[in-house]
Amino acid sequence: MVKKYFNNDRGFTLIEIIASIALLALVIMVLLPVFPQIFKWTGKTENELTASNLVGQVAYDVKNDRVEDWYPTPVKECKGEEKGVSYKTYTLNNINYQSTIGLCKEASVNLYRAEIKVYGENNNLISESYTYIKSEEKP
Repeated sequence: MVKKYFNNDRGFTLIEIIASIALLALVIMVLLPVFPQIFKWTGKTENELTASNLVGQVAYDVKNDRVEDWYPTPVKECKGEEKGVSYKTYTLNNINYQSTIGLCKEASVNLYRAEIKVYGENNNLISESYTYIKSEEKP
């Protein structure tokens, strides 16, 4: 009797094929809504990573430029939160990123305190960083 099942060469029955297709369809229907969400997360993460790298580039550019050459008004001493001014627009991966920098002067240590913000195309804040820039002036 056991030998009868091992020598069965009739193949799959119609019920088995329909059941396997139904199971496969059920698994696909459960997983299908996940893919658009994954693509959305990937795009957002890529945008944040690009902006995060761009903050480093902006900090480097600012440290190599003379603050007095591009900052519109004399830099005031630090008292609170300073309003940022537009610095440069960078284009990466066909997306424009606007950087703003808020500066105030830490007179006791001869440094500028800088708040760097990077905005995306929809003018939404993507990344923000703080750094110090060496002052060219004598204290």
